[in-house]
Amino acid sequence: MPSTIDYRTAKRPVFSRTQAVSRGSDDEDKHYCPVQHEILNKRYRVLKILGKGTFGRVLLCDDIQTQQQVAIKVIRAIDRYTEAGKIENRILISILENCEPQDKDLLAQRFQHFYHMNHLCIVFRRYGPSLLDLLKLNQWRGFNPDWTRELSRCVVRAVVAIHRQGLVHTDLKPENVLTLEQVQETQVRGRKFFHPPGANCVLIDFGSATYDKDRKARVICTRQYRPPEVILECGWSFAADIWSLGCIIFELYTGQMLFRTHDSAQHIAMMEKILGPLPRRMTQNCGRNVVGKLLTTEGKVMFPIPSTTEAEKNRLRQCKILSDTRVGECPALLDLLTKMLVLDPYKRITAEQVLKHRFFNPVGEACVQTEMDLSVIPKDSEFVVQKLKAEMEAERRRAEEAENALLIAWKTINDAAESLRRYGAPLHPSSYLRKVVEEVRIKKK
Repeated sequence: MPSTIDYRTAKRPVFSRTQAVSRGSDDEDKHYCPVQHEILNKRYRVLKILGKGTFGRVLLCDDIQTQQQVAIKVIRAIDRYTEAGKIENRILISILENCEPQDKDLLAQRFQHFYHMNHLCIVFRRYGPSLLDLLKLNQWRGFNPDWTRELSRCVVRAVVAIHRQGLVHTDLKPENVLTLEQVQETQVRGRKFFHPPGANCVLIDFGSATYDKDRKARVICTRQYRPPEVILECGWSFAADIWSLGCIIFELYTGQMLFRTHDSAQHIAMMEKILGPLPRRMTQNCGRNVVGKLLTTEGKVMFPIPSTTEAEKNRLRQCKILSDTRVGECPALLDLLTKMLVLDPYKRITAEQVLKHRFFNPVGEACVQTEMDLSVIPKDSEFVVQKLKAEMEAERRRAEEAENALLIAWKTINDAAESLRRYGAPLHPSSYLRKVVEEVRIKKK
């Protein structure tokens, strides 16, 4: 439980000079500009602005009743944003009511909503920084396989939970995944390593989430995490989230965006450079606005064009196939991303299949370790406990597989010995194999 704030020593909220002119009211873009220590809904004292976005602002507040810190999302006072906020509020209520108890901590915890000066305000639990902030704090070095696995596992589990309810998030990216707790600093080989106490994450921002059966927007996802079927206007579904997930996992491991672009034609060209040519089914069934703008009538990508800069051409030249990136160091991760980042959405694996992949259930996988190793995590943390349990389970499975293989071999040899006995041939010495099987059983126990 967060400690009570001492307002004598607490840092003052930072407000710009332009905000000072319009405190307690809206600016010209209909964003709410709070007053320092202003009370919202007779309960929440404003401490500072946590973040800003197109939708509005997120304020860090102290809940006077519970003496806990909360994050309040204040929606812009514009009709379309208010309506989107209402939809997000309803979705949050619905998914938390219908998800499994063990999945509740994976999704943004909403406490209540209210209106303040014509602004819809949604109150959330206060979480830690986003995965993007975590990468930035660690100077874009990326994480080792263990950290990548456990951080990604939380995100995948959250996506599984909403997909089971027929909901597509449509805006998965590192900014929309927060750590459950505030990060801590540890020295690792002379470098600062910032990490949460455990590898627990929460999925947020359901403002553009869409039920698969409902009417869908033509464009979804932030550019760098947008799947090819959306760019080509081929229609989208749950597989769109899987593509975005693949981009996030790549970024967690390498520290770099897979598709660093702001142009649709260049984006498609990068996809082909990294993942191979577009399927004919997609080029033949793309939207009317695509042919002549992104693709030729023959289905070829229109990039580069005469106006393309040399910097944009170089960015495309720098693209490598997945196995030639740092991902190639970890065969299990490479195999997972190869199955998630399939250009044809109908051939991508599902979220539940992602969770069952051997990357998340390692059995003797050889991955090159980086400086961020497990030793920096407190020994009693849930992350270490879960990892040890997974290793014990993997060892048990290996023992079972070895025993089963020996039993099959033993049966085969006994059958062969029986056949030889019928024809009067000498008995095959299968007794030696019997002893090996017994030794395996003893070691397993």
